[in-house]
Amino acid sequence: MTPKVTIGIPVYNGADTLRQAVESALAQTRPADLIHISDNASTDDTPAIGRDLAARHPSVIYTRHDASLGLSGNFAHLLDRASTEYFMWLAADDRI
Repeated sequence: MTPKVTIGIPVYNGADTLRQAVESALAQTRPADLIHISDNASTDDTPAIGRDLAARHPSVIYTRHDASLGLSGNFAHLLDRASTEYFMWLAADDRI
């Protein structure tokens, strides 16, 4: 089956909230086919959390940038890589 829904999560230093945001997306009645986390060169524990989420959940993709892309660059990275019919943003400190 072709994936239909991607959730893009841009994040910078979101260690305190990222796990809850991703888990809220995974807990939906109809969860997204892909959840792509784009880490904009975080300096906290965000990389460890992102890698752990990707290792535990096959639908989670984690990308870390070694240098900041800037706010709009990080958003553009996610949108450029989206290949599903539907796409939505989820802030790393939000829950759905």
